[in-house]
Amino acid sequence: MLKTFCLVGAVFTAVGLSAQIKLGATAGGNFNKPVYVMPGDSIMNPGDISSFGGHGGLYTYVNLDAKNLTYGVQSELLVSSRSHGTSTRDSISNHPDIIFQLESFAWQQMIYLDLPVHFRYNYVMQRGRFGDANMVSLIAGPQVSFAVGRAYEVEHTNSIILHDQATVLREKSNEATFKYKPLEVGISAGVQMELQVGFRAGFRFYRSFMNLADHDDLKIFNQMMMLYVGYNFATIKKRRR
Repeated sequence: MLKTFCLVGAVFTAVGLSAQIKLGATAGGNFNKPVYVMPGDSIMNPGDISSFGGHGGLYTYVNLDAKNLTYGVQSELLVSSRSHGTSTRDSISNHPDIIFQLESFAWQQMIYLDLPVHFRYNYVMQRGRFGDANMVSLIAGPQVSFAVGRAYEVEHTNSIILHDQATVLREKSNEATFKYKPLEVGISAGVQMELQVGFRAGFRFYRSFMNLADHDDLKIFNQMMMLYVGYNFATIKKRRR
């Protein structure tokens, strides 16, 4: 293991001698629509639940092709929000004129610390005199996320229907119906545009491949579309001696 780390460190050190490193800030919006997988006899019904959130943070880009600016590695440190929701409905009827309906809706807002690492392939449209360029990039790579905050909202509705007349009792609480795992791992890919003056904008799609729900009858996988803008506020250029 130690030899592997030393080898990786030596490779990055050698590449870094001629690399161009960019530092910047980024922010944008998330459209999250989780994928729910559950047994056929489950009374849970996620329905068409989607949510909007946001993200923001810092990024670095290491250009590994100093001559042509064709490829590099982009890593980010982001704080982002995304939500999950499930609904449960069940009916009990022991008499033709009396029906008991039990419903609950659980909504959870999650705050994550995201660590995506993307390989970036650049198509250079126009190159400037100082190593900057107008370019369109394809990005793809893994992402690891850690849950750092969460908020619950659960609403229970009990209905008694007697001769077509309903009596409804509602109750709200902040207790979770089931737990979510604190670690999430997925992959994301997208397209990004960057200008010589430092501005950039992009779109990418993210999909987790770990079950987020710590529950026997439910599996949740995040899938999310992200729109963002950013700005390179520093560029470090290194040349071989």
